Amino acid sequence: PYPVNSYNSSMTPKERWEKRNWFLFLTGYFAIGYVLINWFNESRSHYFDVAFPFEGAVPFISFFILGYPFVYVSMLVLYFSIDDIDLWRRGVVAYLVLTTLCYIVYLLFPVKMVDRPEVGGMIVRTVFDKIARFYFIVDRPFNALPSIHAAYPTLATILVWRTARRGRWLLLAMTVTISVSVVLVKQHYILDV
Repeated sequence: PYPVNSYNSSMTPKERWEKRNWFLFLTGYFAIGYVLINWFNESRSHYFDVAFPFEGAVPFISFFILGYPFVYVSMLVLYFSIDDIDLWRRGVVAYLVLTTLCYIVYLLFPVKMVDRPEVGGMIVRTVFDKIARFYFIVDRPFNALPSIHAAYPTLATILVWRTARRGRWLLLAMTVTISVSVVLVKQHYILDV
């Protein structure tokens, strides 16, 4: 009754099925909740300012938009790095708690990134500018504090640190890359990260 994955696993077919279903649920919970709260926060009239005084001088470097989607890649690396159902279940709980706490903070303490280029007035010179413009259309400048883009790969790194030698270094590299990229593409303030 459960499909069998082709990769080697110590999980039973039923456990792999459970793992996949929870992964799909977490993906939906993130995507739907994040977008809905982002749209809701767009209608706010007041936002908190968490920028350090020097952050206005941090340049917008569109090349770093390449690090922005690593948050999604990190979730796939996590999925394929965990081969223990108990660790996976603990990870699911941790992600649900982390995501829910982020959503609560987004609603109670709305922060707007005001330093990023406006989509309509954005000068598009390079392919990186085009990619950044696309992300800016999809991911509005709200839901800033805390940066869920930095939090997800950080949690993934913590979860697999003891068990996945290759995966942990890849996830750590993604965490650092995302943390730098979200600041340099003006999607998050340093405090958000």
